[in-house]
Amino acid sequence: MQDEINLPAPALETALPPAVLEAAVRAMVAALVPRQPPAVPGARAVARPDLPPLLSPLQVARLIGVSRQTVDRMVDDGELPSVVLRQGGRQRMVRIPARFVIEMLADLNSGTRVSLKEYAARWTASAGGRS
Repeated sequence: MQDEINLPAPALETALPPAVLEAAVRAMVAALVPRQPPAVPGARAVARPDLPPLLSPLQVARLIGVSRQTVDRMVDDGELPSVVLRQGGRQRMVRIPARFVIEMLADLNSGTRVSLKEYAARWTASAGGRS
C-alpha cells in the first residue's frame, strides 16, 4: 500500500485576492491573443478568397447589411466606388470592388469614423488604377 499524503485544502482566507487573480488572468489572455496594429485606411488588403474581385450591388448589400436599392443610391451618390460593366437603354450593370468593401468594413469595425463619400474618394485616389 502506498502512503497517502493528505494536504490541507487552502482556506478561503489564504486564497489569492481577487485583484491579483484578475491581473494574472488578464496577463495570460494578453499573452495568448495576438494584438493587431491599429487600422490605417487603405494600408492593407484583407484576404477574402471566397469573394470575387468585383461584387454586385446585392452582394455588397448583404455584406454591409442594407438593401440593394440603398447600395444603388450609394453608388449614384459617389459613396461607393464602382465600375459600369454595361450600360443599356433601361439598365446598367454595376460592380463594386470587393477590396474596397472589405477594407471599409475592417476600418469601420476598428473604430474609424469618416464620411463614406470622403473615404471612397481617398480609397479611389490611393488605389491609383489597381484593384
